[in-house]
Amino acid sequence: MKKILAFFLMTALLSCSNEDQTIQSAEGLSANSLSVLDGTTLSFKDDKSFITEYNELTKLKTGEELQAWISKKKHSSLLNAINESVIDQEETLEDTEVSKYIYSNALSAIFNEDSKVKINGKTLWLNEQNLYELSSVDLNKTSEQLQVERSNLKIYGNVFGETKNNETGRSIINANKSKSWEYGFNWDGRERKIILTLFNETIYLNGDVYTTKMFLRAQRLGRYCSVWRCRWNSDAGGVVMVRFTGYTNWPINPIFVEYYSYQLNDNANTIMLADGSRYSGTPVMLPGPADYFAVSGTVTCSFTNVPAIQFQPAATTWTQDISWF
Repeated sequence: MKKILAFFLMTALLSCSNEDQTIQSAEGLSANSLSVLDGTTLSFKDDKSFITEYNELTKLKTGEELQAWISKKKHSSLLNAINESVIDQEETLEDTEVSKYIYSNALSAIFNEDSKVKINGKTLWLNEQNLYELSSVDLNKTSEQLQVERSNLKIYGNVFGETKNNETGRSIINANKSKSWEYGFNWDGRERKIILTLFNETIYLNGDVYTTKMFLRAQRLGRYCSVWRCRWNSDAGGVVMVRFTGYTNWPINPIFVEYYSYQLNDNANTIMLADGSRYSGTPVMLPGPADYFAVSGTVTCSFTNVPAIQFQPAATTWTQDISWF
């Protein structure tokens, strides 16, 4: 009995310690924050401060840290507004996962629920691969209204776009690419699956490539049917523990890395695997011969089976080799 009590006491202490670390991490980032809330939109003084804070957010290890940062900023983020996990049953993996625009948790946390941010006094609207600069007459328009006006809007920069480094004239070949792997299983009479997506996020502002990074996304989905149709929706209690073992870096100098037990869920489902940004004292990429990544390794996903059923396994494990193009 004493051993049991000691176990629960130690678990509680570790939990409190983890919570304290999360709060301290988020508070530390908030204290050094380069953005302020302007109405319902985060505002940055220039491109450099925007990229600097984005880079810091990509380093956060847990969803709790990211949510603590959002709470400190007191804005309604795109991360908490979007639901990327609803897929029509008729659509294929290629239709939904490879061609769709994917944003990292860090980028989605910065933009508000209307996909807007302010940089250098300009309001920018993120739509697919473009950052559009809004004029004074467009500031209060909804996303639906802006969709109609897209061809008339000035493009400030790109995310995932077919970008070029102006100094070298060479394409960033990772831009607007992703690769996916899928694992299907049945549980409690329902079809379920995990989708892993390896993708690149390249940000291009005012004629410069500022950052390029590799991310891994994990989604847990269940097939839900009504009288009219079947859909793949986010699976209830869909927590996935992810471990990556392999090589990530520029191909000139690949480095062996190991990421342990990232806990991913609907509001925290991306991990930064590699940072390809090379800076010259400012967040503008230096020209160089390598503008692609070497990412190759093994991902092990462990996830609890929800709901728990007597006499059936409590968890499922899936191991998948992944690599970039």
